[in-house]
Amino acid sequence: MLTIAALLAATSGCLLLALSQRRHWQAVTRTASRAPSSVRPAGWGMIGASLVLVVMREGTSFGALLWPMLIGVSALITVAILALNPALLASLAKLLADRGG
Repeated sequence: MLTIAALLAATSGCLLLALSQRRHWQAVTRTASRAPSSVRPAGWGMIGASLVLVVMREGTSFGALLWPMLIGVSALITVAILALNPALLASLAKLLADRGG
């Protein structure tokens, strides 16, 4: 379960980092606004949390090998969502915009 949680955390982090970029934010929200400034640090925090979860589950030696692979899979998932259907992230963007001010 920790490995799945780590994958979800890494994917969430990649999605947040992608949404912190103006191009992706505008594609998802269909507005000219910018993402709140808290989105990028939250993305990095989620990626860091995925590292902690992998190390807790697998130990330092194998966790250090598994974590970059999880990041790669998460990046591919993020690219697929943004390329095929960025509207899937509209509710996440709305939540971030409401919380971010």
